[in-house]
Amino acid sequence: MGRDVLPDMWTYQVVEAYDDTDYRVLKQAEEQVRRELAAGHWNARLRGSAPSA
Repeated sequence: MGRDVLPDMWTYQVVEAYDDTDYRVLKQAEEQVRRELAAGHWNARLRGSAPSA
């Protein structure tokens, strides 16, 4: 445990790098979608883009 899983990086460094880059971006996007869903914005967008009968 704690060995280099990527060249010149310890396991905890890989996890910290992921948290600081990819995960943070995905988490922020998910929070934005949740806020918009809670406010009803997505529902209004879907209704506005539906073809009229």
